[in-house]
Amino acid sequence: MNFNSYVNAPLLLAAIATLYAAIPAQASMVMTLGSTGYASTVVLDNASGDTQPTVGVITNANFLYGDFNFIITIGTSNSPGSANGSILQVTSIDVRNTTSSPRNLTISLSDNNFIDFPGIQFALASSLAATITNGTAGDNVTLQSYADPSNILNGHAVTTGLQTGAIATSSIFPVSVGAADLQIPFNTTAPYSISSDISITLSAGAQANISATTTVSDPVPEPASLALLGMGTLGLITRRRHA
Repeated sequence: MNFNSYVNAPLLLAAIATLYAAIPAQASMVMTLGSTGYASTVVLDNASGDTQPTVGVITNANFLYGDFNFIITIGTSNSPGSANGSILQVTSIDVRNTTSSPRNLTISLSDNNFIDFPGIQFALASSLAATITNGTAGDNVTLQSYADPSNILNGHAVTTGLQTGAIATSSIFPVSVGAADLQIPFNTTAPYSISSDISITLSAGAQANISATTTVSDPVPEPASLALLGMGTLGLITRRRHA
C-alpha cells in the first residue's frame, strides 16, 4: 500500500468539501420548449410553470404548447453533483401531436454549478429511450448531451454526439427504441453546466413517451477494454501460481 494514499486522502476530502461549499445551494435548472412557428417557452426551477416546489425538479402536467398536448414533463438535476457524479435527467416526457400533419418539437434541459472530484477522470455520457404510439415512418427522437466548463446554461462546449431513434410504422402497438449510450472524456476543475437537447418529430396524432439522461461520472469501460483487463488479470493470476 502506498503511504502517500493515506497522506493525500484527507487533503482530497478537504478539497472536495471546499468546492461543494463554494457552490450556491439554489440550483438554476431551466427547461426550454421550442417548435417551428411558435415562440420558445422557458420554465425555471421553482418559478411560474413549475408545479413541483422541490429544488432540482421541474414538473409540468396537462398543458398545451404549440401543436402539442403534454400529459407530463419531468426534469431533474442533482447539482452540484455527488460522489456518483453529475446527473441531468428527463425522467418522463409524454406528449402528443394534436394536428393533422407532422410537427417538430425541441425540449432542452440545462443546469449549472456542477463540480467534479479533483484527480478523478470523468466522462460525459448520454442515454436515450423512447416509445411512440400511432407513429409513421419518419417519426423520430434524438438526444444530444453537452457539458460546458464556462458554467453557462445551455452551454454547448463539449458534446457526446447525436443519438437518433428512428420509429417504424405502428398504428396499433407502441414501438420502442433505445439508442446506444455515448460517452466522451470530460474533466474540469471549475464549476460547469450540463445540458440535454431533445428533438422530436411526430406525425398526426402520434404520441411519444421519452426518457433521456446526461451524466458526468466515471467512464464505463468499453467491451474491448474489459476483455483486455480480464486477460491481464488472468495473466497475473497465472504468473502468481507459477511463482
